[in-house]
Amino acid sequence: MSKFLNVVCLLFLAACVKISDIPEEEAQAKSPQKSVMAQVLPTGPLKLIEGETPNSYSVEIEPEIEILSVRRWEKGLITSVIEIQEKSESGHFIDRNVSPGKVLIYEWIGKDQSRSREEIVIPRDLHIQSEYKLQNDESWDSYRRIFLGPRGVITTQEHSLEIRADQIISDGGTIRTFAPEAHSPNQNGLAGGTLSIVIRTGSGKLYVGQRGQGGADGIPGRENPMGRGLSGGNGFPGGASGNGRLKIIDFYHELQVSILIEGGSGGKGGPGGKGGRLMDVQLPSGSTGLPGASGERQTFCFVHRDQEDCR
Repeated sequence: MSKFLNVVCLLFLAACVKISDIPEEEAQAKSPQKSVMAQVLPTGPLKLIEGETPNSYSVEIEPEIEILSVRRWEKGLITSVIEIQEKSESGHFIDRNVSPGKVLIYEWIGKDQSRSREEIVIPRDLHIQSEYKLQNDESWDSYRRIFLGPRGVITTQEHSLEIRADQIISDGGTIRTFAPEAHSPNQNGLAGGTLSIVIRTGSGKLYVGQRGQGGADGIPGRENPMGRGLSGGNGFPGGASGNGRLKIIDFYHELQVSILIEGGSGGKGGPGGKGGRLMDVQLPSGSTGLPGASGERQTFCFVHRDQEDCR
């Protein structure tokens, strides 16, 4: 039996720290690759500022002393030196022209002619705008923010997916095992893979569907020209839903999650074969096969505020 677990956690806005991405046009073409981003926002004179859109970041330089000039370059590429000219509303130098995944070095000269240098890693975000379908087990642990658009769908099928990110920002996106209409072509339905998500915070609406693949329909019975038609084959059983776990670390967040957990539907029984004719009498068709059993509904756990709710 299907059951919705509605986890509506609409609380106060939390600060943003995040995890990383492949370019939007590649989101459905290949498996997301790990980046070398720092897992914690830098502290000290370099402040990472996150924009509202994927992969939009700026770096503000806020040393304790008054500075005259700032320059920066990509680590290992001293020829990429540029002077930072723009200042923020607070009067600090700010660099808005940064690329995700880069390690940047900033050097500034103070009014006292002191020279200081710091480096920072610009994180990446993952942006899913259409369907991304897993072909193997995957683990995403280097994305700061994961964005799911209104048509963004992550389909895991029978594969396991582990997500460890700072934040999920979902505009009605979906993470699911199988589409509702998915059925095995000729055998038992596959069990959904395991889903594990650990995030610091999140916002928007996210739909999670843990369902098994539907079983195949039974084979039609053969026609019997000499008598009654042969019975159709029984439908194949659906697959188990697969287990899942979602953990949100922050006390306050704005992520609304609707979770569906159900086993895959069993396949229909195959139709009976057509009977033959005896003189002028049409003999009966074979009986329809029995429907397959529904798959097992397994467990999904939601963890928040040190409380675990498993259904």
